[in-house]
Amino acid sequence: MKNLVLALSFLTGIALASPLNAQSAADVVSAYSEAMGGKANWAKMKNMKAVVNVNFGGQFELEAVQQVEAPNKSRFDAAIQGKTIVEAFDGKTAWSINPFESGDKAVQKTPEESNESLENEFPDALMFYKERGHKIELLGQEDVEGAKCHKIKLVHAVTGGESHHFIDVENHALIMTRTFPKNGQMKGAVIDNVYSDYAEQNGLMIALSSVQKMNGEPFMTTTVKKVEFNVKIDKKFFDFPGGK
Repeated sequence: MKNLVLALSFLTGIALASPLNAQSAADVVSAYSEAMGGKANWAKMKNMKAVVNVNFGGQFELEAVQQVEAPNKSRFDAAIQGKTIVEAFDGKTAWSINPFESGDKAVQKTPEESNESLENEFPDALMFYKERGHKIELLGQEDVEGAKCHKIKLVHAVTGGESHHFIDVENHALIMTRTFPKNGQMKGAVIDNVYSDYAEQNGLMIALSSVQKMNGEPFMTTTVKKVEFNVKIDKKFFDFPGGK
């Protein structure tokens, strides 16, 4: 989330429309990056560990540990009824452990799901779009959660996957991301993540609360209880236990 508002030179000609639009998108992302603590500071963060509370529509809740490592490794461990559910990606293979479905054995996900997991980057793909080769485009403005936002489309360099990022016009905070899963249980749905309760952690701005919606209907709320950066993580922590 960042500071924005750069006076644009009015250029004529259809041929100049695309470069002008691209520059405007770059300015919005630059302002967003600064508001979040700055790209230089985020680039120093090699991993992040967060203890979170996850509430599923008021039906039940659980405590979990989310760990991510640059550029796209991730692991989510949640304790339920004395058992642990794991959702992970080691940079090549997406895998899971669900004692309630397949026992304690790690199950490898489909190649399509693994490929789509590449889009979940740390630090986030929007802030480092240029370095990673992603394409961005400014799609205008929309009102989201009562805030006027710039709408940025990002197309992932490797997967071609599209996501939309809504940046507050006034304070340059990320208000919402919208994704369009093509694989897995959420295939074909529109997934919105709405962020709020920003707080400073180690000089970086972190959203301590997020609400996930499927096709406009809220189904999960995540509250961050503790965040740590650059923690010691075993080299094999994210690896698929069954081997490649």
